[in-house]
Amino acid sequence: MPARPGTLEPWRCGAVVWGRIRRRRVPAWTPADVPFEEVRLLLENRAFESCSALPDVDGGQASRGCGPPRGAQGGRRSRASVLCLARHEWPEGSAARVAWASEHVLPQLNAVLPAEWGDAIERLPALWRTALAWKAGDARTIDPKDARAEWHAAVRCWCAVWWLTGDEPRRGVWERVLAVAARAPLRRRARQAVDHATRSGRPEPALSRLRRWFAGTPQHRVNGSASGPALPVGSLRVLRALGVTGAREWAAARADVLRAWDERVLDGQRTAGEA
Repeated sequence: MPARPGTLEPWRCGAVVWGRIRRRRVPAWTPADVPFEEVRLLLENRAFESCSALPDVDGGQASRGCGPPRGAQGGRRSRASVLCLARHEWPEGSAARVAWASEHVLPQLNAVLPAEWGDAIERLPALWRTALAWKAGDARTIDPKDARAEWHAAVRCWCAVWWLTGDEPRRGVWERVLAVAARAPLRRRARQAVDHATRSGRPEPALSRLRRWFAGTPQHRVNGSASGPALPVGSLRVLRALGVTGAREWAAARADVLRAWDERVLDGQRTAGEA
C-alpha cells in the first residue's frame, strides 16, 4: 500500500478479519511520508462530492444524513484532514483532526485569504461540528433554503482550504487554477495527450486531449474545473481553457463537470443512473 491519506490507519489500528498477516508487513507510514500530490487529490475529489450534493430547493425538505448530502458531510471533515496532512500531522479520528486544525491552523489564516472567502474561518468550525454530528448519527431534516445556504458556506470553505494548499504563485484565483491544472511535468502531459486510458474505458476524445495538452493532463484539467455556483467571466474562461465544458450556465456546467470526473477519472459508475 503506498503512502496515502487512506493508508495511515492500518498499521496503527487495523484488525485482521480473515486469514493471517504479520504486522511488520504492513507499511508503518507517517504523515510526512504522504506526498503532497495525494493530499491535493484528496481535496480536489471532495469538490466533486460537493457539486453532486447541491440541495434541491424545490424538492421539499433536505436531510443532513440522507441522499446526496452524504458526500458533502464527508468532504467537510476531509478539509480538516487536508490541513493536518499539509503540516505532517495526523491525529487519530475525525474529531481529533478537526480539533487539531481548529487550534493550530485556523488562527493563522485570516491574513492570507482572498476577501470573498474571508468568512470561511468563522464558518468552518460550525460546519465541522455539523459533519461530526452527522457521523455520530444525528441526521436532522432542515429547510431546503437553509440547506442551500449551508452548502454555499461549505463551498466557500473548500475554496479557502484550496487557496491555502500548494506553492503555486497566488497572482489571482483563476490564474492559480490554471497553474494547478498544469502542474504535471511537460513529458507526462504530452504522453497522456497521445495515450490516456481510464478505468471506465471512456477517455477524453483524442482531438481534445491534443489541443489542450499544455494546459494539463486530462485528470488535472477535470480536477481544476470544479468551482462554485457562480460563473463569472474568469470562471468561463478557465473552463474553456481546461476543455471540460463549454456551458455558460451553472447547471449545465455542473452536469458536464461531474460527468467528466466520473468518466475520465473514476470508473463510470457515479453518473451511470442519471438522465
